[in-house]
Amino acid sequence: MTRPHLAALTLLALCLLAAGCGPTPAAGGPPALTPAATGPRPTATATFLPPPTVTPYPTATPGGEAVLPATGEAGPRDGGSDAPGAGPRTGVAVGEQIFYSTFDSGWPTVEEEGVAVFLERGGYVFALGRNAMSYANTTSVNAANTYTEVEVTPETCPAGGGYGLFFRFRDTGNYYALTVFCDRRVTVFTRVNGALVPEAIVDVTLPAGLDPAASSAHTVGVLARSSSFALYFDGQSVTTFTDNRHSQGDVAVYAVSPQRSELRVTFDNLGVWTAN
Repeated sequence: MTRPHLAALTLLALCLLAAGCGPTPAAGGPPALTPAATGPRPTATATFLPPPTVTPYPTATPGGEAVLPATGEAGPRDGGSDAPGAGPRTGVAVGEQIFYSTFDSGWPTVEEEGVAVFLERGGYVFALGRNAMSYANTTSVNAANTYTEVEVTPETCPAGGGYGLFFRFRDTGNYYALTVFCDRRVTVFTRVNGALVPEAIVDVTLPAGLDPAASSAHTVGVLARSSSFALYFDGQSVTTFTDNRHSQGDVAVYAVSPQRSELRVTFDNLGVWTAN
């Protein structure tokens, strides 16, 4: 597999319509986006990034420019992103490994007001100021039936903030977004053709005893087979659901901070395998 190029987009602020900023949404629909979202490109380009989910701000709209940094080549495990990595930490039966990264080098960095994304000691740190979001997708995965898993270690994880995965990501207008919130809530939303579907596909609470804000390594996993999906956290099944709006795509790691607090998490050991 060719060493992938990687892209990241950063949103510096989300506006609340209730606070009087941003365009007025159509009645009964999600907030309008202006200009229309564009997909990741391997050159520095200004664009707007739709929020990964309407939670915790159901009427949020982009309030600042997102900048796509210049990409670099991946340099994960043993000098290549396609070098074998460890198997899934959650006991899911998998097939061929199609992507693995230990975030040793190569992923883009961001240094802007309120947002810092950088590599540090073999991890990918997302340090977000108030009301911010950032993500980074592999740009090398385009698959349907997969199991994706990543390790996340929170340092500062306040209520209303969270971390997770984009999956079956085609561009900024088409993807699923899994968010594990620091207060134990788990949601999945989707965006289709640039429009955010306002109803959550998943909105549940983690099983008792699981604490995503604890300062230790956690695993987040998504199993996708055709239109059936299963979510995992720290080796435990969280929920299952069905949806057929996206058939395949890339994966991304991302984090989002609440309106009044900062968030800092570190990603490591991102793996994608074909699903048995």
